[in-house]
Amino acid sequence: MSGTSDSAKRRLQLKERDPQKYAEMLQKHNERYKETKRKREEYWASGTRQALVDKEAYYAKRRGINRKSFQKQQSNQSSTRTTRASIEATPTTDRVNRKIMSPEERREHDSIKRKERKERKSRQKQTADRIAHAKYMRAWRQNKKVVTNEQIPGPSLKSSTLPLPVPQDVPIAQETPLAVPHVPATSTSPLPMQPCTSTPKLKRNKGRTNLQEQTRMRQHCYNTASKRFYRNTAVSRVLPHKRYATKWGPGYVMVMSLKNAHQAYQTHYGRKVGFSTFASLRPRNVRKLGSVPVDTCLCVTCTNINDLLEQLVGDLQNPTRGTTFVQHLFTAYWQQSQYDLAKDSLQQGQIMLVQDFAENRKATYSEEVKSAHFGKAQISLHPTVAFYVNSDGEQVRHVAMFFSDDIGHDYHAVHCYTQKMVEMLQNETPVREVIIWSDGAASQYKGRGSFADLSLYPFPVQRNFFGSEHGKGEADGETGRFSQAMARAVAKGHSFKDAKDMVDFGAATYSSEPLRKYSFVLVKKEEIVRERPETDVSTLPGTRSFHQVLRRKNYVVSARQLSCFCTGCKEEKFECCINTSFVQQFETFKIKPSSEIPQVGEWLEIIGTIQTKKSQLDKTYFAKVVSPPEDGSGDFFYCQFFKETSSGSYTANPRLYQIVPGTKKNYRWRRIPAPHTNARGHFFFN
Repeated sequence: MSGTSDSAKRRLQLKERDPQKYAEMLQKHNERYKETKRKREEYWASGTRQALVDKEAYYAKRRGINRKSFQKQQSNQSSTRTTRASIEATPTTDRVNRKIMSPEERREHDSIKRKERKERKSRQKQTADRIAHAKYMRAWRQNKKVVTNEQIPGPSLKSSTLPLPVPQDVPIAQETPLAVPHVPATSTSPLPMQPCTSTPKLKRNKGRTNLQEQTRMRQHCYNTASKRFYRNTAVSRVLPHKRYATKWGPGYVMVMSLKNAHQAYQTHYGRKVGFSTFASLRPRNVRKLGSVPVDTCLCVTCTNINDLLEQLVGDLQNPTRGTTFVQHLFTAYWQQSQYDLAKDSLQQGQIMLVQDFAENRKATYSEEVKSAHFGKAQISLHPTVAFYVNSDGEQVRHVAMFFSDDIGHDYHAVHCYTQKMVEMLQNETPVREVIIWSDGAASQYKGRGSFADLSLYPFPVQRNFFGSEHGKGEADGETGRFSQAMARAVAKGHSFKDAKDMVDFGAATYSSEPLRKYSFVLVKKEEIVRERPETDVSTLPGTRSFHQVLRRKNYVVSARQLSCFCTGCKEEKFECCINTSFVQQFETFKIKPSSEIPQVGEWLEIIGTIQTKKSQLDKTYFAKVVSPPEDGSGDFFYCQFFKETSSGSYTANPRLYQIVPGTKKNYRWRRIPAPHTNARGHFFFN
């Protein structure tokens, strides 16, 4: 034991003297080692920058210890060898131990080894491999033309949502499953998707039997189904950011781990697939859970944890109130599930549109001076994704990107874009009904002006709204993809000075296919008309709670709290709706022309009632009706108030205030003549 440390000597002596005590000491040592290892792995799994640095330092230290031990062992072996062969042998290099490598180093090492193996192949072998691969791809393309969707076996993907567990006393129909954001590892509830057992009818290729062709196409079908499963709204969510978009499509991020997704796939498809195979089929534009560090446009209600905890406590104390976080989350999941159901059950003549304003683009130059950098023009972008069924019974996805130098985001612009989209689709398919999905922005889609436009369409049309702050969907994904393509073009020297340049670039870059089409439309400023008195109507009571609005006739609409696309509702037999207890019955509203709404430039006297401890006091204010801001709501009119000075005159308050049309309990108003002013710009009211 000449080369043994003092602590090792003491352990050996203890082992010989008292074996039982030595075994207890060894057991405690192993438990401490396992606990330290577990804490270290949890710390690394946190994903912080310091954790990654410490992980790299740990592996570097392990490699150094292993290298020194290996070199020492080699030197001891070389000193004991006295043969001529060992003396003349070349120095031994350090062997690579893959067990102590980090995952990144292991992947890089394997990549280098694969390249070395490929280089060792002879030219004849490489040529033979290329010829075999080309022959396989020709046969695959030939079979792809003759095989239809009904002939290919595999999972049925008509429904793309997972069921939400609900109380046993609340029956939910199979036609309207609810989506959930994740699938727990112990979940056993099946997805409403069943594998298809039909056998494809394929032409016989040269060099392959029919059985080989069927096996190959069946494997291709399951691979395709797995990739579509990754984009399921219950497995991943779309990312509207350009930095996550790729050439394979908009970016997605998983809302569950790979292991949970693998278990859900096997449970609901009834087919065993290896975890490594399932993980290798993940599309390149679908990111793993936790790989997106920063996110924007989050829901305020779901993000504010303090308010969330308070509301959850309130739900437990008052479970029948139904206006807090639980109701908010239920509405978001229900609307998403109805969107998926409406998309999968489209019939010929029906068109579904998904609309959303994107953030204004800026004029971008590959080389620019300082004045151009600080004075860039803005371009409005309104993507619209349309779904419809063609004459062959296949669903077509048509993306239209509307660009305009008019940067106003209001219902007038939305009406112009929607009309152009419907006119474009009428040239491709007959339009019998239009279903529109969007978020609940009051100045754009969910206001009195939007409902007036809805009632004046000459064909059946309905508007559906996603849950509040949960309106990210297909249109946002296309925005991120276009932004990524534009950034790559600028890096190559392309410049965009106005909306026309972006339209020309999109038309030249994007290519259309029979089932995936792209259109880029330039809308001039004069095409968006804002002087439309027919849309100057009164506000519908309870507008913010509506999530489905139907057109009945001119200036008459019907609305209810939640959307439903069950069989009865699709056939307009609303009395047969199986989800009435959730969505409520339709309520019909007659939109009245807003002659009582003050016009811009009019002067008002507003009498407000102030409640004190002893009595109520009336206070008089003077205000002028002004134009609403760009992000203003269509449910209000905006006033600039005037405050009284010590001399009895009035000065303007720069802040704008929202006033709800009509008479309220705490205030009333009336029109007054315009005041007169003095040389100092002060106002005097009679």
